Amino acid sequence: MVHVLRYPGSDFPVAGASGWLAWLAAYVAAVELWRARRERREQAKAAAEEAERRRGSEERLQIARDLHDVLGHHISLINVQAGVALYLMDDDPEQARSALTAIKQSSRDLLREMRSTLGVLRGVDEEPPHQPVAGLARLDELVEATRAAGLPVTVEIGGEPRELPPSVDTAAYRIIQEALTNARKHAGPARRRCC
Repeated sequence: MVHVLRYPGSDFPVAGASGWLAWLAAYVAAVELWRARRERREQAKAAAEEAERRRGSEERLQIARDLHDVLGHHISLINVQAGVALYLMDDDPEQARSALTAIKQSSRDLLREMRSTLGVLRGVDEEPPHQPVAGLARLDELVEATRAAGLPVTVEIGGEPRELPPSVDTAAYRIIQEALTNARKHAGPARRRCC
C-alpha cells in the first residue's frame, strides 16, 4: 500500500505484499493458538479446583454424618443412664451406681471417638488409631453398652458371616447404632431385636 502511494505510476508489488500477508497470517494464527491454549489451561485448572472443592465437601459431609451418629448414640445413652441413675438413686443405689458406670464408659468412648475424628481432621495423628474403626466387629460392644443402659437387646445373625468392604461394614454398624439410639429415645421399655 505504501509502495502504491509513493510510486503512483508503478504496478503493485504482489510478491512483497504476499510475503507480508503471510507473516501477518502466521502471527495472527500463533496469537490465536496461544490464546486457545491459555483458555484450555484455565478451564482445566478451574475444573480441578471444582473437583477438589467437591471432594472436600463430600469428606466434610461424611465426617458430619459420622459425628452425628457417634454423638447421637453416646449422648442418648448418657441421657438414658442419667435418668435411670436419678430415678434409682434413693431406692436402689447399686443400680444407680451401675448406670453411672455406664455413663462414664459411654462418655469415655465418645471422647475417644471424637478425638480420633478430630485428629484426622487436623491431620495430627501420625500413627494409626489404637481402637478398631467402627464396624460390625464391634457390634458386641455396642449391644453390651445398650444392655448396660438397661435396655434388652437380642442379636440374631442369619446366613454366613463374611468380610464386607470397609465402607459397607462401617455403614452397617452406624445403621444399627442409629437404630438402637432411636429405639432408646422413642420405644420406651419395648424390646429391641438387632440384625
